[in-house]
Amino acid sequence: MESRPLFQMQPCILCEGETRRDYIELTYSYPRFTIIVKRVPAAICESCDEQFIPGDVGVWLSDEVAQVAAQLESTIAKEDALKDVVLNFNMDEDQLVSSGRVRKLALA
Repeated sequence: MESRPLFQMQPCILCEGETRRDYIELTYSYPRFTIIVKRVPAAICESCDEQFIPGDVGVWLSDEVAQVAAQLESTIAKEDALKDVVLNFNMDEDQLVSSGRVRKLALA
């Protein structure tokens, strides 16, 4: 498979420090459950440790998590025995890029 980075690295928008490409874990907490997404591509500042997710990825991911959360809330509402549910997801960056769901972009 062709190597196609999701975004180009740029200096930190907060401190102008050098950034490195890495993966982070995001946690979305809801009253009755938690959704954890692992392997989210991000730029991390070497100076201030700020983490930046490319805009298209952030928008796409929040939309997807909102859909899963709505479906899960509907399911849990019908089943009182389900308490404190934790869902773990791993992002597949290559699949995301090749699917065309997000466009490659520069981190802004």
